[in-house]
Amino acid sequence: MLKLLERGSRLGTLNLLAGSTSVAGTVLYQAALRLPSFVGLALIVTWALSPLGGQASLRVVSIGTSSISSTSETSYMSTNKSFDGFVTGDLGQMQTMINGLFNAALLGPEQTKASPVDTWSNVKVPQLEALSNSEDALLHHKWLDVPSENVTYSSLIGLPVSQFPSTSESTFTLETSYFVLDCPILSNNTYPQHWGNVSNGDYGQGFTGVSAASAGMGGTVLTNSTTCRGDPDNPALPPRYLAWNSFDDDGRVSALCTARMTYVEVDIKCTGSNCAATRIRNSTLPHPSRAWTWLDGPVGSCIWWRYYFHYFLATVVINRSGTSTPLEGYLMEPDAPASPNMHQSLTHLDHKVFATRFAQLMNAFWTICAGPYAVAYGFDGEATNLNNNGTGVARTWQSLYNSERANTTAQSVHTFKVIKCNAGWLAALLLASLLLVVACIAGIVLRFKLTTPELMLNWTTVIRDNPYVDGPISDSRVDDIHRSRLLRNAKIRFGDVEPASEVGHLAIASVGGNDAVARAVRDK
Repeated sequence: MLKLLERGSRLGTLNLLAGSTSVAGTVLYQAALRLPSFVGLALIVTWALSPLGGQASLRVVSIGTSSISSTSETSYMSTNKSFDGFVTGDLGQMQTMINGLFNAALLGPEQTKASPVDTWSNVKVPQLEALSNSEDALLHHKWLDVPSENVTYSSLIGLPVSQFPSTSESTFTLETSYFVLDCPILSNNTYPQHWGNVSNGDYGQGFTGVSAASAGMGGTVLTNSTTCRGDPDNPALPPRYLAWNSFDDDGRVSALCTARMTYVEVDIKCTGSNCAATRIRNSTLPHPSRAWTWLDGPVGSCIWWRYYFHYFLATVVINRSGTSTPLEGYLMEPDAPASPNMHQSLTHLDHKVFATRFAQLMNAFWTICAGPYAVAYGFDGEATNLNNNGTGVARTWQSLYNSERANTTAQSVHTFKVIKCNAGWLAALLLASLLLVVACIAGIVLRFKLTTPELMLNWTTVIRDNPYVDGPISDSRVDDIHRSRLLRNAKIRFGDVEPASEVGHLAIASVGGNDAVARAVRDK
């Protein structure tokens, strides 16, 4: 502005520049004088860049997220494991551990049983048969979506999977299998005596050392075949029959079921370590006949069923005849299997409901036996090949209970935080900053080019060379800064410099000892 004043400029422009020391001042000054102009508009736009630049400096950088996709090999527990480790008379601490895991799942809260993962964050496999009543969907490998709630799972225990980073979202497909039961006979009649008659060759005792006569002591499971039943790949192989006998409050309860296997392919989605099944279908891989189950192994001796049910029924021990165990309690009320308030008879259950719940218990126990360490602690918690003192001696008995792992490829999206720049706000910040820098440089350059003293545009400037103001300064080239220091004690007044005249004259003048400038009055 001083350069314009030195070169000569319109008074309106100079006044506008002098009054535009803020956004409000710029607008109000133009409104008061009713003198809008392009210069005024340019000043308003320039001032608007100041708050815009301030906001831009706050918003130009923000915390965002970015992601990287990758593939990796991951592992999950296979349930297709030999049961030979349990064909022994001395399981040691393993029986305590297995029973503890089974009972924890059996007696767990309703929320855990309805959750897509078990208590130990192992992912559960839905029961394919419960998701669709369409035989076409079940027979032709059609993918079925798994709903987010009200899902019937094949087991109380899920499958351990490899851990994923907490910042990743991963998907993979696994292959697994589970027991499926069909129980057309469920009654409170005394079970046929020939079921417990070994000599007839049809049914054998439920497990070694327990006869059919003690069926009330926690239950008995009998089967129609105590020897190998034939070729696992024979499609005409008939299913194994299981006869279950126990007591409830109404007396003896008997059920006759057939057991088959279902082989499925399951899509799993994991957000961090939280996994859930999202889709399922019948497996497209070759498998043995569905009628040939884990209970028929191993080929050649076929004794797994005997030991399996021995340990299965021993998970919950009760020493009072005629009293229901939590096993039977789960069949009646899965959410409260040990409740003392259950009085419903098992025979009142729908046959499909009974079969589903019984199969869930069988699958849970088999899954635990397939890898008790992995179920409880994950793969990192399984037995190593070294003993505690590091001598390299194999822990043969502990390693028997390690899981067998199956490998698959996982697609992972790793999400991480990044500092993100907003291009729009960056442009606004650069524009505002550039204008400030240019204004500063221009001010410095113009100051050096001034040939006249610098004016501060304050009261020192207003009284410059005023004949009514006395002062010790006679040099007109003294700038306003120096003049302000010299005149700091001078007293001035805007008043009547001709008080003796009939018509006064208002001006800014020095206030001397004789009050040469009088106070202005309204009636003069």
